[in-house]
Amino acid sequence: MSNEDFIEEIEQNIEEHGVQIIQIDPDNEKDSPSFTYTIGLTATGRPEILVFSLPEKAAHIMLNDLAILENKDYFQHKLLTEIGNLPMIVKPVADNAAVVEEYVCWAGNLYDDVADDQLIWPDEEGKFPWKDGWNKSFDPYQSALYSLS
Repeated sequence: MSNEDFIEEIEQNIEEHGVQIIQIDPDNEKDSPSFTYTIGLTATGRPEILVFSLPEKAAHIMLNDLAILENKDYFQHKLLTEIGNLPMIVKPVADNAAVVEEYVCWAGNLYDDVADDQLIWPDEEGKFPWKDGWNKSFDPYQSALYSLS
């Protein structure tokens, strides 16, 4: 499938469903985790959402649930317990241009100005990466693109 055909398919899915969700599994040679992100929220004035290392089906369901929420202030920086079976938090990414270039490039192909949020999951003790006691063995599975402010 050509890039043009793929972009056309993305646009059709956004028109039909309001959002396209894409799973990326990096080459085995890279030391980076898989990730899943939305495309289409930019058209509604909201940031696209990115999450790392979740199974494809789980990530798809969670991002779809978040895409349905009308007001981004409803979930940004707040503990979410109504999606999936883990508490999660959504935070804006720290360097938006770099994230668009490296991670959500298909959204960047469709929209001129893309903002991004990261959906962040806790470790097995329910601690988030910025908290004392976070299990650092999870670091390779969840890139820290988010801003703490």
